[in-house]
Amino acid sequence: MRSLVRVIVIPADPELPAFRASIEQGDYRAYQKVVGGTFECIDLDNPNVTLFCNEEGKLIGGEFNPRATTLLWTSTPVWRGRDVICGDVVLAGQPDDEGATTSVPEELITDIFKSDTFLVEHKDPEDGEAELVAALHCDYWAVLFEAIHLIDARRWGGTVRVVAA
Repeated sequence: MRSLVRVIVIPADPELPAFRASIEQGDYRAYQKVVGGTFECIDLDNPNVTLFCNEEGKLIGGEFNPRATTLLWTSTPVWRGRDVICGDVVLAGQPDDEGATTSVPEELITDIFKSDTFLVEHKDPEDGEAELVAALHCDYWAVLFEAIHLIDARRWGGTVRVVAA
């Protein structure tokens, strides 16, 4: 029997909540079913997760996924303002040393589903110093959106990290 990988599903429709699920290790068809076709994997820097999305999401007219896009933009600055995610996505942990998908980090599960106070931290690319820039009381997704607004308003380079307080 294969082991189960804990994942988070983020529907494109922002009215539908993100939810936890389990997928059998190596069952690529389960990922295809969630994303609605063949998928591509994007490894994010912070949190250290892999985002599974429909590789043709934009081409087939998939619905814009604001939560997945914002997660991508806050996690990996090279994507910021350059691309968007369309369609439902699956978040899993990054691959292990043998290339097998791992479970989404427990810290991210706690942040998304159990926390209501968050810190936004900015890390300057020049000196590598991190500074706390905001403490917010709301849900994880709203804080990610606010982090993007802070990035734009302050014209920041570098990375932004959202963590539970």
